[in-house]
Amino acid sequence: MVKFGRNFEVKKNLLSDQIYEVLRERIKTGLYPPKTRLKEGKLAEEMGVSRTPIRDALRRLEREGYVVIFPGKGAYVRGLTLNEMRELIEIRSVLEAYATRLVAEKKDEPLIEKLEDLLKQFKEAMDQKNIPLCVKISTEFHETIYRNCGNNKLYEIITSLRDQFYQIRILLLEIPGMMETSWRDHLEIIKLLRENNAEKIESFVRSHIMKTIQIFINQQRGFDYGEEN
Repeated sequence: MVKFGRNFEVKKNLLSDQIYEVLRERIKTGLYPPKTRLKEGKLAEEMGVSRTPIRDALRRLEREGYVVIFPGKGAYVRGLTLNEMRELIEIRSVLEAYATRLVAEKKDEPLIEKLEDLLKQFKEAMDQKNIPLCVKISTEFHETIYRNCGNNKLYEIITSLRDQFYQIRILLLEIPGMMETSWRDHLEIIKLLRENNAEKIESFVRSHIMKTIQIFINQQRGFDYGEEN
């Protein structure tokens, strides 16, 4: 009896972990946008499980800041407030600008060619107005820079904020004209990398990121917790 009970507990935990991963990925990639209600019954039916592992997964997502659970109303995908966006963008502007500076100092031609290839893919996705693919390619563009900056601790810090940066990219590239602006700015980043102008590229990347704060304010893309649909 004890052995059965332990095995059952392990299986239940594994199932909850799997459901958590699925839901987190859907939230992170924008399949479940902010304010989407995550109904336990509907999710349980879709995944062929009871409500218990669904509930456990939702509670874990709440602890990690992906959802908010309102008593008597259920779980909703948590978005970022304008103030949270401002703080994250400020942090990203410093970290990413420095990482790009470090890459510029290395004069890594194969890396630049890799970035050029990613930007070509971005342009193709942009021409097709494929926002999810643009977000994915843009993320890979920046991840390539992070991974090759030569500072492991800096990479670890940036990686810890990856999901929140991803969410901001989704919101940003949904704004009309922003895919084109992003493409032009990334062209400039590659140009400055080729010039090995570390100081100039650090300044450019920082301003490139910081200008998104005003864009979000103008678009009022923050999440209002006063509304629960």
